[in-house]
Amino acid sequence: SRKFYHDVDRTGGNAGKQKLGLGSSAAVCVATMGVFLELLNIKQELTYFLAAHKHLQQGRGSGIDVVTSFNGGVVEYQCAVHDEPVCRQLVWPAGLHVLPVWTGKSASTIGMLERLANFRKYHTDKYALLMGELSMAGSYLADHWNSGEADALLVGFQDFSERLQTLDQAAAIGIWSDIHQELGRIAGEFDAIYKPSGAGNGDFGLAFSRDQSRLAELGQELSRHDFEVPELDLAPEGLEVSRV
Repeated sequence: SRKFYHDVDRTGGNAGKQKLGLGSSAAVCVATMGVFLELLNIKQELTYFLAAHKHLQQGRGSGIDVVTSFNGGVVEYQCAVHDEPVCRQLVWPAGLHVLPVWTGKSASTIGMLERLANFRKYHTDKYALLMGELSMAGSYLADHWNSGEADALLVGFQDFSERLQTLDQAAAIGIWSDIHQELGRIAGEFDAIYKPSGAGNGDFGLAFSRDQSRLAELGQELSRHDFEVPELDLAPEGLEVSRV
């Protein structure tokens, strides 16, 4: 998983590595499971990989990073409590552009999940209300994705981002950190819709726009503010196991 790390200069000029929030743990989990299933001649089905994730994470988290590592590309994923999870491959819509930006600081997925679990335990009704609204915002995005309506998707991203911020403030999760708020403010100056992303919703942010040139200008502005704007692209391939 070396490619999931970033070269940084430590204090005193010593070079080092810092983990990027791109789901390296999930990628390693999927790759390892894929090898074992291949050696055991067991068909590689998503349910096995999600079961491994659930065991290793003590049931915490949705497993979306495992799903994307397994499938590759863009996926719609709905994790169900009793039924089988729903997963389908999506196509990136024409006219919608995205700019990833690294905050420069790793976030703890486990810590955020624990704070969310405490909020659910002690504020059950409020949790249900806010999560219900967030779920509706996600459903809107899923419904409009395949239509290719970039404008509708930007509206959906804005709504989702705002509802995520409401939940974050109520539960004191720490998703919308000061860094993400600053990034959101700068993105707004370039008419882009911004939301935290990445593993744990802390390491990366995504800025969406229909205007690719404005996103490029945003990237230059973020670089001037000492934010890292890595050259990332969608990887269409998922898990591939080969014998050598």
